[in-house]
Order: sequence, then structure tokens, then C-alpha cells
Amino acid sequence: MLVSTITLGLALVGFSTVLSAINISRLEDRIERELMDRGRMLAHPPMPPNRGFRPGVPRPPDPFAQEPGPRPPGPPPSLGDREADFVAAVRRPRFLPVRRGPVEGEVALDPRAAEECIRLRRHLLSTITFREEPVRVLSVPVVRDRELVGVVQVARELREVQAMRETQWRTLLALLPGALLVAGLGALLLARGALAPLAKMQEATAAIGAGDLERRLEVRGEDELAEVARSFNEMTENLARAFAAERASYRALEDAYEGQRRFTADASHELRTPLTRLQVATSGALASNDPERNRHALEIADAAATSMSNLVRHLLTLARADAGQLHLRMEPLDLRVIVAAAVDEVGREVHLELPPEPVTLAGDEDHLRRVLANLLQNACRHTPPDAGITVSLAVEDERVSLTVEDQGEGIEAAHLPHVFERFYRADAARTGSDSGAGLGLAICKSIVEAHGGQISIESSLGRGTRVRIMLPLMKSS
Repeated sequence: MLVSTITLGLALVGFSTVLSAINISRLEDRIERELMDRGRMLAHPPMPPNRGFRPGVPRPPDPFAQEPGPRPPGPPPSLGDREADFVAAVRRPRFLPVRRGPVEGEVALDPRAAEECIRLRRHLLSTITFREEPVRVLSVPVVRDRELVGVVQVARELREVQAMRETQWRTLLALLPGALLVAGLGALLLARGALAPLAKMQEATAAIGAGDLERRLEVRGEDELAEVARSFNEMTENLARAFAAERASYRALEDAYEGQRRFTADASHELRTPLTRLQVATSGALASNDPERNRHALEIADAAATSMSNLVRHLLTLARADAGQLHLRMEPLDLRVIVAAAVDEVGREVHLELPPEPVTLAGDEDHLRRVLANLLQNACRHTPPDAGITVSLAVEDERVSLTVEDQGEGIEAAHLPHVFERFYRADAARTGSDSGAGLGLAICKSIVEAHGGQISIESSLGRGTRVRIMLPLMKSS
């Protein structure tokens, strides 16, 4: 702002100087034109001195005439006014003959200019100091019959020039401080208005640097600053999305690592129990010679091996699903047949609700049987013998709904979001004595999603549980 004010002040001084020089030059030109007109008229009268006058009227004397005659008047008498006497003395023409010598009482205003005018035979302009004031003098050569006979000097005081110069500089010095003050205040207001968006940008940049990626600039108008603010907001939006994606990836990586760690720990824990039972049974059989005790030990070992085999099979299924290698043999199936076969293998009464027409979809029969078997085993495990289990099929908007509902113990609401997690057990909400490894629902979820479906669960403690599977129907060609 200070630089702009100083620059404006220098520009005003320069402009005023140029303007003053132009005005003074015009005034000097006007004065010089007046002097030239007077000098030419006096040196070269428009009419010959012997013609053009009425009889009885005396003609003006020619100060440069060769024959004797009247002389032009000398210095005028004093008027009693110093200023008027000065103007009269300056503006009175001087007639300076060459041969006869100066007119009686006549003195050249600028003798050097008169001599140069005689020598060069052309008019000359000069500036002298007369009575301590500047005066502009014009010396004009006088020629009669091609002979230089004298010099006429006319002059004009330069008081007007000095007065104009002083007036303009006084005006400039009087107006310049006010103009600079107004310019400075205007520059300050304009600078504040122009720099306010930049200050907001700086503040927003500092906030973003501190981690606040939600900060945005207010966009007003369509000027360059608005474009900068719009580009800044787009850049910030891109940064926010990039950081959000990075955080999501990091969280996903953390979740995957935590899931892998938990999966490994749970698998090790689940395998430890049957291995321990197997080791105890075989050790007891080796230390005993009792056939009955050895047979019991072998039964325990067989059950432990079966448990480990099932667990390993489940783990392999989940691992293949995670790797996208859960190979499905997709073929047209009537889901009613699979449901009926799975219910027959349960070994207890299950109420079926099946539509009369075929429910055809594309799927892997073995995997879908495993899903139904897991769901029915869970229902049977946690439902008393006198409570009912219902399996129903329904077609809804080109999808089939498969529901397994029991009237068993139910699950607490706090456990419902986690029941599809691997190795998760809600045993605190279940009162049954037999509890699985916590992989059944996780396997069901992987198989259903591999078929392009969804699985959900609803439960109320003490009232039962309902698991619902939605699968796409096969499109008719």
C-alpha cells in the first residue's frame, strides 16, 4: 500500500510538472507571438511613410530615415506609479540606428542581442533581467532598400509566466497531501477488500495443514479469485477423498490383519480341544490292557478325529471363499427338492411350507445342502423337542425366499451383529449343552453370497430365531 501511494504521489508530481510546463510554454509562445507581431509592424510598416495619410494629418516619423526629421519620442515621463512606470519602460520599443548612432536618449534593452541581430541579420529572442525582473526581448533587423539601417527591440515582462508557475506549484503543494491521503485510504480499502479472500485462503490452508480436510472456501462472483477459490475447493475435495480412501484401506488392512490373527487364534483353540482328547485317549489306551477301556478310548479318538476333520473342512471352505476359489457347479435346481431332502436328514419333525410349482434357480446342490444342514442343525440344537421348527419357501419379485424359523431359546440383541463372524458363539444366550465351533453361519453366509444372495437373521431371546435367505431365480429363456 505504501509503495502504491508513493507511486501515485510521484505520478501526480510528474503529471503536474508536465501540465505546468505545457501551460507555461503556451503562455511564453503567446508572449513571443505578440512580440513578433509588434516587432514586424515596427520594423516593416504596412504602408510607406510618405503615402496613405490625409492632408493636414502629420505622418509618424521614421526613426531610421536618412534625412533629418522629427525623432521618435524618448522615454515617457514618469506616471508616478512604480508598476506602471516599469511596464511602460519595458513595453516601449527601442529604435537603434546603425549609421547615425543611437537615437538621443535611447538605450538598448539587450545590447548584445542587438549586435548579434545586426551581425546575423535575423531576429533574435533573448531573456534579460530588467530592474531585477525577467524580461523577454525581441530584436528585429530593419532593412530599407535592401540595406540594414537599424534594429528594433520590443520587450514584454514575464510576470505572468512567473505568476502562473508559482500558482501551479502552490496549488500542487496544497492539493498533493489531500490527494495522497485520499489515495492512501482508497488503496487501503481496496487492498483489504482484495486481500480478504487471500487471507481466508491462508487460514483455510493452515487448517487443512492441521488436518481439517472438511474446510472449504466461500466462492463469490466469477472473477479470478473466485476461480482460485473454486480450484482450491476442488483440490481440497480430492485430498479429502484420497485421505478417506487411504484411511479406509488402512482400516480394511487392520481389520483383515485382526481377522487373520483372530482366525488363527480361534482355529488353534478349536483344534487344541480335539487334539487333547485324542492324545488323552491314545495315551490311556497304550497304558491299559483292558479291552473295554481301550475300546472306549478308541471311540473318543474317533470322535475327536471326526471333529477335527469337520473343523478342517469348514476352514478350507472359508479359506476358498475368501480367496474367491469356492468353485460352484452351477446347474438348474428345484429348491423344493433340496429343502425336502435336507429336512429328511434332520431326524426330527420339521414343518414344511413349500409352493406347489417348482422353484428353479442356478446353484451348487452340495453347497446349498450344506447351508440348509447347518441352519437346521442350529435350530435343532437350540430348540426343545416340544417346540416347532418351520422351513418355508416363497417367490418374491424374481427372487426366492428361504426361511428357517424355530421357537427355541433365541439370541440376545447384542449378539446378533456378530453371529456371522467366524468362531463367534452366543453361548451365553444359548442353554443347550452342545455348542458348535462357531463356523456354521459364517460358512452359510459365504455360500449364499457366492450364489448372489443375501442372508439375514432375526431373533428374540426366549421366543426363537428366524434365518432368511434371498436367492435369485433362474431367468426363463
